[in-house]
Amino acid sequence: LSYPIPLGAMDDEWKEELGVWANPTTAVEQLFKKESSGCLRRAEGVAFAWSRVDESNYGSSSRFRMYAHGRSPIELVVRNDDRQAETLEIASRLMERIANGPPLDQNFLLQLGVENDGTHETVLNFLREMLEQGILYGEDA
Repeated sequence: LSYPIPLGAMDDEWKEELGVWANPTTAVEQLFKKESSGCLRRAEGVAFAWSRVDESNYGSSSRFRMYAHGRSPIELVVRNDDRQAETLEIASRLMERIANGPPLDQNFLLQLGVENDGTHETVLNFLREMLEQGILYGEDA
């Protein structure tokens, strides 16, 4: 297996050890539980970089790409809609924090205005994909 190890490549025993953090959906939900001490951390020893590409075809959208450990980038696409300016700010700050900052925790996500209420589903799906790929991992802080 290559490092970081995607969640899908882990055996059942390993997933059992990880508990709630072994599933991307439950891991993201855990971050939003009242008084959660959980966080999402970068995989150790992995280099991160990100980019933003603004596209003008098919309406306006922006693609944020997270590059990690030489793998294909994981994308967060922000489409032109009523919340675009807010979501662009959220995406930029999220990418910067993942690539260069401390772990992601509930306080940071709430400061961004991200909640587990479906409002920023593209952001939550991006986090789930990062967890699935093993680029981020969750744990109790």
